[in-house]
Order: sequence, then structure tokens, then C-alpha cells
Amino acid sequence: RVLRIPYSLVTEDCLCQLAPKFKFVTFLDISGCTFSRACVESFGKHCHLITRLNLNMYPQSSSATPNDDVAFAVAQYMPQLKHLEMAYGVLSNIGLKALLEKCTNLEHLDLRGCWQLNMEDGFVEQARKRFKVFHAPVVEEDIYNTDDSEFDVSDYYDDSDYYDEDMWFDSDLEEMDDLIMEMHEEEINGTLYFWPDTSPSP
Repeated sequence: RVLRIPYSLVTEDCLCQLAPKFKFVTFLDISGCTFSRACVESFGKHCHLITRLNLNMYPQSSSATPNDDVAFAVAQYMPQLKHLEMAYGVLSNIGLKALLEKCTNLEHLDLRGCWQLNMEDGFVEQARKRFKVFHAPVVEEDIYNTDDSEFDVSDYYDDSDYYDEDMWFDSDLEEMDDLIMEMHEEEINGTLYFWPDTSPSP
């Protein structure tokens, strides 16, 4: 019922071949793996019971080129989804609109770090009201051009669950987490990126 292989080195070809063998899966987590539209399409065609899908990625640059292929595949082949996580994806508002129109059963949508989305569009605000849980992107320039004394995390995060360690790494991957943290503490092209706190809860 559950297939979770986040941040593994499994190839996309392997994932596509495995999809027909997991017809009864309801929760699929391939966050951080190498996948494209073809992989999502394969699972969508063979695994009609999936209601929770995790496609969280590593932090992307805000200048990354938007690509809605995966969002379109999810919208077309997994309309039954109730829970979708696409943190740090590169979808645009066109891809998001497709998801909202096709996945009418969605209750939980996580778009943290999807810098390419324009949150000023009216339909995005409608989405915020529609879902039980909606994690919107943090607008990069708003965070890093704001005086620290005035910065209020609640202005950007929907709730105190923003730092959800489940979304990122399991405890046995803490070394990789530390490495990624070091990478993203550096300034890249003049922009400082952040990495959510993944330390285990006390």
C-alpha cells in the first residue's frame, strides 16, 4: 500500500518498470528521485488507488526555467489525489491551474519553495481557501530584502507546521542533510537560499 523511496538513486527507467507491479499502492513518495512526466504517467496509468503523492525536490534557483510537464501528468493521470506535495518544484501558474482544475479531491497541497509561481493570481487565493492544508511558496525577495527586525515568519508560512521534517529526510540520511545545508548556506549568484530545519523533534 505504501511505496516510499525518497532521495534514492533509483533510475526513472526502473520506476517506470516497477509501476505496474504496485497496483494497490495508495501512498507514493519519490521525492528527490530522478523522475519526469513519463514516470508520473506510468504510476498514474497503473496505480489508480494512489491518493497521496510526494514529489518534493531539492531547493531550486528562483531563476530556474518553469516546467509544467510533471504537473500536467499529475493532473491528467492522478485526478483522484487528496494529498500532493511538490515542494521546490518548478511548475508555473499554468501547471498549478491544471492541478486545481483536474484534481478536484485535493485537500492538502504543498508548494513550498516553488519560486516560479505568481501568488498574486486570483485563482491561487481561491486555492488557499479551498484546501484544508495549503503551504504556499515563500517569496524569495520578500524574505531577503526585509529588515530582520521586521521579519515575521507568520507572514509567509500558513502555520507552524512549515518546517515539516517528514517532508525532507528520514533520520538515517542526516549526513546528506548536513551536506545540503552547507551548500545552501552559501550565496549562489547573489541569492541566499535556506534549507528547512530537519532536526528531530525533542
